[in-house]
Amino acid sequence: MPPESEDPLPSLTASRVVVVAGKGGVGKTTVTAVIARAAANVGRRVLVVELDGKPILDQLLPGIEVRH
Repeated sequence: MPPESEDPLPSLTASRVVVVAGKGGVGKTTVTAVIARAAANVGRRVLVVELDGKPILDQLLPGIEVRH
């Protein structure tokens, strides 16, 4: 992993990242949390929308503002 001062997502130029899979239990929430935290750590603005009936992203991303 690069040092914190370096952008861990240097080639990510998209304005949106969507994580979707039809099957449950494949790591969508974990992947989303990791991407969101990495982007926020380098100063990118991040909005995460969780549509799961049992939301847990607020537990995976401590220190963020959560609106329900």
